[in-house]
Amino acid sequence: MKSYHVPTQIENPKTFVLIEGYEIKNKTTFNTSESNPGEGRMIIDLTFTSNDYSPRKYTKFMDDFIKFLKTKEYQ
Repeated sequence: MKSYHVPTQIENPKTFVLIEGYEIKNKTTFNTSESNPGEGRMIIDLTFTSNDYSPRKYTKFMDDFIKFLKTKEYQ
């Protein structure tokens, strides 16, 4: 039987977020009869480096990222 080890809580966790790459998907040609030519997409590949094993860093990052997008009026 395997056992699960609960990681110890780190007092001052440090997390670094690196942009490992991105991809842009955007149509470059359109049919003139199209009323909605579609949407462009940017796909970002993020890497988290952390001394904290808790999933909280992902939630905090997403909350901060969404707040940033709202202040810049992207969302």
